[in-house]
Amino acid sequence: MLVWRCFAVASLVPLVLGSFACTKDLPPLPEVVLSVDTDLPVPLAVSSLRVDLYDEHGTWFQTAEFARPDPRDWPVSFGVYADGSTTKSVWVRLRAYPTGQTRDYRGEAPHVWGGPMDPTPRSNAPRLVSGGVDVTPASAPWPLVTVDRLLYVELPVDAKKHARVTLHGACLGTSARFSSDAPVLTLGAATTCIDTEKALAPVTLLPFADDADVTPSAVGSWPNEPCAAPTASSDVDRICVAGGATVIGTADLLSGIEVAALPVRTFGLHRFWMDRFEVTVARYRAARAKGFAQPAAPTANDGPLSTSATGLCTWSTTPKGREDYALNCVPWNAARAFCKYLGGDLPTEAQWEHAATVAGRAEKTRYPWGNDDPTCARAAFGRGDDKATHGKCLQFPQTPPPPKDSQNDLSPLGLNALGGGLSEWVIDKAVPYSDPCWLEGPIVDPRCEPAASDKSSIIRGANYILPQMVASTTRFVDDRTSGSYPLGLRCVYATDGGGAQ
Repeated sequence: MLVWRCFAVASLVPLVLGSFACTKDLPPLPEVVLSVDTDLPVPLAVSSLRVDLYDEHGTWFQTAEFARPDPRDWPVSFGVYADGSTTKSVWVRLRAYPTGQTRDYRGEAPHVWGGPMDPTPRSNAPRLVSGGVDVTPASAPWPLVTVDRLLYVELPVDAKKHARVTLHGACLGTSARFSSDAPVLTLGAATTCIDTEKALAPVTLLPFADDADVTPSAVGSWPNEPCAAPTASSDVDRICVAGGATVIGTADLLSGIEVAALPVRTFGLHRFWMDRFEVTVARYRAARAKGFAQPAAPTANDGPLSTSATGLCTWSTTPKGREDYALNCVPWNAARAFCKYLGGDLPTEAQWEHAATVAGRAEKTRYPWGNDDPTCARAAFGRGDDKATHGKCLQFPQTPPPPKDSQNDLSPLGLNALGGGLSEWVIDKAVPYSDPCWLEGPIVDPRCEPAASDKSSIIRGANYILPQMVASTTRFVDDRTSGSYPLGLRCVYATDGGGAQ
């Protein structure tokens, strides 16, 4: 008979596996103590662990679900043992995922790259039956945000052995496969992702580890690209954003009112640098003076700021006292060409959303400063009045805001005006997250590079003219030739410094 018992995790919080409670009074038995770690950040990308056990014939006999939202809860350890006198083997399936990201269980339906986002199972098998009663869980982790690892473990006779496994972020979305054509576990046919993106390997016998080998948890180390301490030569107007995992998208339907923000996905990002401030008129003018050949000029306003068609643009052919204002009325191709001239590029959506909602935090937030409700003193927004929707901050002019109006609109890293001010161009084309460009793209540094024929691109962030603040997950779309007055830009860079200034 195969059973299991549990042990304390690193934080000394006891586990309860199904109906089996942790106890220090169990007699010594031949068993394998399995230590399960992850390199994804907790709780941002992983806060639950699902464990399923199958006997050596592939019969499902136990399941347990653990909420593990504290990084100190990892690694998670539990024991599987046999109460007979002969060696047994057991299949162990481990799935690490964000709590609540589940789908109805209708049978084994692994996600296959290049296949449907939510595949239909071939049957309702396998089932978990206990005492003649079907006790199969009603839901299962959503594959696209899950690390799914399948193990085959041999239980020793008259001994305790230890084994360790790390659930790697590179395996996000790569479901374990029981076999090629049926939901039946078969050694030699079952495959699982180990540590390589979108790659499956045959399940083999899990090796034992030295029980004295205690290593620190890998939580939060994927991809591991920290920011070095600033140096004297560092550009103070560029902020380093450390490489790591991020969560893109939201179940908030308002964030996808123009372009769908579902499904929620977990991705990795390499380290990058981002402009602390939105690109200003002075910075753009300086680049032109140094030889920047713009493909399309911003709309010029050689008069004062006003609510007329061109009076809302901050650019002027000669300085008009607005040099420290954020540049607006600039089309996408001119914005991208400017960033490339500086040795960078426009941000990808993943970079922008990560900087606005994840970077510098343990959990994703609604706004760059956190989850506190926006106020007129915090950010430049709510100044529009379209008669149907009255802005929240109508005491301010309905013209582009001066930089002082965004001085409190800060992310934990010090990035300014990601919440309000101007909305900002990003690279990606305007497609939902269910588009193959997102679904089949890379797990690290995803992007949906637009084709030359694409007429629109995504813009991110609220702006001063919107009557109400929107969450930083909201996806807007605009014509790439548009020189819209509530729309500006900031750049990102692969290195600190470099390129023309």
